[in-house]
Amino acid sequence: MKSALLTALRRIEIRDVPVPRPGPGELLIKVAAVGVCGSDVHYWEDGRIGDQVLVFPAVLGHESSGVVETAGPGTRILPGTRVMVEPAASCGHCPRCLSGRPNLCPDVKFLGTPPNPGILSQFHAVPEHCCLPIPDAMTLAEAALFEPLAVGLHAVHLARLEVGDHVAVLGCGPIGLSCAYAARLAGAATVRVTDPVPERAAFAEKWLGTAIMDPRAGIDPVRWIRDATGGHGADAVFECAGTQESLDQCCLAVRRGGKALLVGIPAGDRLSIPMHECRRRELAMLHVRRSNGESGAALRLWDEKRLDVKPLATHFFGIERSQAAFELVSLRADGVIRAIIWPNGAA
Repeated sequence: MKSALLTALRRIEIRDVPVPRPGPGELLIKVAAVGVCGSDVHYWEDGRIGDQVLVFPAVLGHESSGVVETAGPGTRILPGTRVMVEPAASCGHCPRCLSGRPNLCPDVKFLGTPPNPGILSQFHAVPEHCCLPIPDAMTLAEAALFEPLAVGLHAVHLARLEVGDHVAVLGCGPIGLSCAYAARLAGAATVRVTDPVPERAAFAEKWLGTAIMDPRAGIDPVRWIRDATGGHGADAVFECAGTQESLDQCCLAVRRGGKALLVGIPAGDRLSIPMHECRRRELAMLHVRRSNGESGAALRLWDEKRLDVKPLATHFFGIERSQAAFELVSLRADGVIRAIIWPNGAA
């Protein structure tokens, strides 16, 4: 089979490798669609996220869907079933898993996170419990978009929003868009979004139908959010860019006693906060770790016709053009929201 291997920083090569065999409790998935996530790009650019360091060659990719090719011993899902793949395989028996927070499992095996190979190949063996069958009417490209949507749903769940809250989201890539969408579903009175990329801001305005501000327009995002909330600041601000500037804005745009949700993944190991502003206003600062079973909730929202994810997939590539897909997403060029790679050709 063909697999896209990261062989050096910013260099992907397509190589022929053996097709894996599914073990007990596993399904062999014929991979249909793989989304290129910002965390994948961090590995492509830097070879690491914090202390998680790649060893070359490595396979990236964790947002995916496919069709069951072969079922391993002890499985129930039949070959031919179309599925979305949950990228996190938690151990199921540690204190965090038993307490209902498997996203914090210290032994989780997450696709594309060292030392675990990603799914950007034509076939991949996946634990059956990580495969969620999808409705017949859902495309495989749509199914690959539900992992980032689950992250947004999880972030909003952690925020414990109340109906009528005012929300701001800094950064409207797919994760930021998902947070904004989930906040609206949770009953937020207003959702205000900022992004420095004009095409992304325009997309967010159209898809969300919400107030958008381009920070490059010369308007201070903090002032914009505070002015729109009577000078108080937002009840909850979701930081989805992972930059020092965005983190500063997040802390300053939250009202007294409000919540700052840190969702974005920084390129470096450390960021700082405006400590005195945060403590004087007694901000609750919550870090968001992936998702926690919300992929199923996202699928139900789609089934209830409360969610349209098709527009998020803006660019498509065959596996042989994986390098071009990563370059596009890295540059945030051509209005890209989510680039999708087809390992086995367009589905």
